Amino acid sequence: MVFLLISEAFFFEEFQSRFNPVAVDYLIFPHEVFVNVWESYPFLRVLFGCLILGTGAALLSLRVTRSVPTPGRNRFAAVI
Repeated sequence: MVFLLISEAFFFEEFQSRFNPVAVDYLIFPHEVFVNVWESYPFLRVLFGCLILGTGAALLSLRVTRSVPTPGRNRFAAVI
């Protein structure tokens, strides 16, 4: 009971809800949940769509700003 109480407290802190059968399934059977998500949603289309939109936005921003990529060392120097 003490373990369940502590587990539920951490779960509530993380997800702002109490244990429920679906949430416990996510924790106990992650493989089955991911397979279910993979089969139920157009995961690859969304992933490729995000990849294409992100690449397009990056290329557009490079073209608009006309910036030249800098070597990695110079980028770190600018951050530090």
